[in-house]
Amino acid sequence: MGLSWTTSRDANNRYFIIQRSPDSTQEFVNIDTVSAIHDSARGYSRSTVDETPLVGNNYYRLVMVGENSDSSFPEIRKVIVPKILPESFSLWPNPASGSIQLLLTDLAVGTIEVRVMDVEGRTLRLWSYQKVNQMWYQMIDVAYLNPGSYFIQIIDKNERVIRAFIKK
Repeated sequence: MGLSWTTSRDANNRYFIIQRSPDSTQEFVNIDTVSAIHDSARGYSRSTVDETPLVGNNYYRLVMVGENSDSSFPEIRKVIVPKILPESFSLWPNPASGSIQLLLTDLAVGTIEVRVMDVEGRTLRLWSYQKVNQMWYQMIDVAYLNPGSYFIQIIDKNERVIRAFIKK
């Protein structure tokens, strides 16, 4: 997760601590520490990266530590990181001609909705299936589609995943 900020001036700051919390009322943990530029009477832009953002809500704050070790905490910013499991949904072959095979591996069981959508997001075909265990496999017909780019979207109770495919 890329994080950036700009100060109006650095003259009275020693360094900055970037902190994160899963809930703005809980304890914040330090993500990075960045030195101030002491000869800068004007603002300066900086950035850092949170290499391990939390899935879901991330609350970030910038702690400015002054020359006298005094600290100030400007506003808290909320960032939502979606659940991304690239291995949880596979689609092949791509490009496809007559059918596409789908493999979904996650812990959720229950109803799965599968959509074929065009590049404008319009649903062209919709199916509903029951997923009874962690691994689910299905072959769907795409022969009816004209050649071009499309999307397959799978929605279950825990996630929504989408993959692009080409119909040749």
